[in-house]
Amino acid sequence: MAAADLAGGSALFALAIGVTGVNRSMVIVGSMPLIAQAITWASGSERPSAFEVAGAALVTLAVALAFT
Repeated sequence: MAAADLAGGSALFALAIGVTGVNRSMVIVGSMPLIAQAITWASGSERPSAFEVAGAALVTLAVALAFT
């Protein structure tokens, strides 16, 4: 199961790079900490602190600046 998950994720990532380009794909991947916090907050399973949200936002901003 894990191998199929890894293969599927890798295939989708390769497709994303082919369709949107490396820069945009890396910004999307770099925003995963912020997206993960939003999902956990929306599902009610976790309430990230302002410090954690600010850190995730800084990671997203840094990746966006690096790849634009």
